[in-house]
Amino acid sequence: MKILIAGDYYPGIIDNKNTIEDALKELRAVCNESDYSIINFESPISSQWDKPIAKCGPALKSNEVAARCLYETGFNCVTLANNHVLDQGERTLLHTITLFDKIGLDTVGAGENIQDSGKVLYKKIGDETLAIINCCEKEFSVATENHPGANPLNPVQQFYSINEARKKADYVIVIVHGGHEHYPLPSPRMKELYHFFIDCGADSVINHHQHCYSGYEFYKDKPIIYGLGNLLFDGGKRHSGRWNEGYVVQLSTDKGQISIDLIPYEQCKNDFSVRLIKDQTDFKLEIKRLNNIISNQQLLIQNFNEWTSENKGSYRSCCIPYDNRFLRKAANLGWIPDGLDRDHLLQMLNYVQCEAHRDLFISFLQSKCQ
Repeated sequence: MKILIAGDYYPGIIDNKNTIEDALKELRAVCNESDYSIINFESPISSQWDKPIAKCGPALKSNEVAARCLYETGFNCVTLANNHVLDQGERTLLHTITLFDKIGLDTVGAGENIQDSGKVLYKKIGDETLAIINCCEKEFSVATENHPGANPLNPVQQFYSINEARKKADYVIVIVHGGHEHYPLPSPRMKELYHFFIDCGADSVINHHQHCYSGYEFYKDKPIIYGLGNLLFDGGKRHSGRWNEGYVVQLSTDKGQISIDLIPYEQCKNDFSVRLIKDQTDFKLEIKRLNNIISNQQLLIQNFNEWTSENKGSYRSCCIPYDNRFLRKAANLGWIPDGLDRDHLLQMLNYVQCEAHRDLFISFLQSKCQ
């Protein structure tokens, strides 16, 4: 059994079907060589009920053309547990799931409520059964007991899902949407969690979301892919560097074992397209570098600490007690006092790191943001 998994797909609103199909044409052969092909659909499909939800960050949407082109390219399934699937509201999300069903694409990772969103997708392929579990880190898209959304990352619930799937399927794949944007390595937390999913019984863990690719490792002979990168993202807007690079991974099963094949590409680099990389020398060297860091816990922690130190600005800004963004900017630059009192920061740290306090702190923030 060969399973293809691709990263984040968001072409935006493009009405010309040929434009997207032409952009994806080099992936068609890769999909055809696989028994089942999966891709992350990183937005809802526009509907008559579109209304952006209250959130921070951009509210995305695509159209039906973007969905149908995936089917024509050869994809079989879309993962919907991501931080944008609820961007246009609950009715648009449910419309999106219904539309994929009509097109003939399986969906996993989102639903009418938290129970529905967490359902395991079972697929019979030949003589074997594949189980797919899809979840995402908790931003503004996750489902609740009474509201539609994406399946939230919750190690306890994923433990139960993996255990259920282990009894019913020959192979269990966990696909997670999470990680730190523009950072090409997993955090120590991610590595520990994904090891735990393997310990629970998963045969592979695949991650996407960071807008750049990462490395991989085999833990207990099971592959963990820490980042696939963008797959035709942002409607061809001009970007550079890691944003334009990624890979799809093909998992091959054989008598209980799984091997992997990484297929790298460049996306939207010079035009609106996904182009497979023929000379993989530089790609393989970078993967080797990332893998060496991932395999060395001390190096992984060191790299993460260095990166967090360089990227603490927005978090610091949130703590500065000024309502005016210009004053916050001035405080960040050191032009005026930042007003950060050590005792106040210790209290905030306690609210964030202590589970009991965090429950109440989140509830308070949710009530103030409604």
